Amino acid sequence: MKITPSLLFIGLMAVSCHKDPVQPPKQPPASMKYVAFHDLELPFGKGLSIDLDEDGMKDIFFSSMLVGDPLDQADKHQFLFGTSPYTFSPVNDMEETPALTQGGVISAASFPGHHWYNANVILAQKVIKENIPDSWLGNWKDKSHRYIVLRVDQHDQPYYGWIELSFDMQGEKIVLHRAALCKESGREVKAGE
Repeated sequence: MKITPSLLFIGLMAVSCHKDPVQPPKQPPASMKYVAFHDLELPFGKGLSIDLDEDGMKDIFFSSMLVGDPLDQADKHQFLFGTSPYTFSPVNDMEETPALTQGGVISAASFPGHHWYNANVILAQKVIKENIPDSWLGNWKDKSHRYIVLRVDQHDQPYYGWIELSFDMQGEKIVLHRAALCKESGREVKAGE
């Protein structure tokens, strides 16, 4: 095949017009406020409320409760997580909040199938019946170093954050490791970062 000058010119033009894709500039990490809990243990019967944004009002709550269930002929040790009227967590139709892994993205659109609610959810519960071994229920019952997702609203602006915790079935307790809340409204954050 004979290469004509016009074919050579077209080939050179095609090669010379190729450009590498433009990479958007990398955004610096979000500015976060961190709270260290130093592996604070919350056994059954002990609770805690926390003011994450330091505005004088408690934002999140951990508690536990004994519930008698006469229909099921069982007692339940429930470990609960709740939020204030200005704090939200994604909750699904099963009334569960996700146990996010480190690096999971937290933003307004991060949790399809969930709705941002003033949470009052059971993280885990021990079911105690006569003559039957105890059992555990709840999506947090066997989680270690996972993240509860938060959104704190201030002046109608959302601030995203997380709480790192573990659940110890053997010791029947929640273990709080640390928490963080973004200082920039609406900014996407990553769990554990």
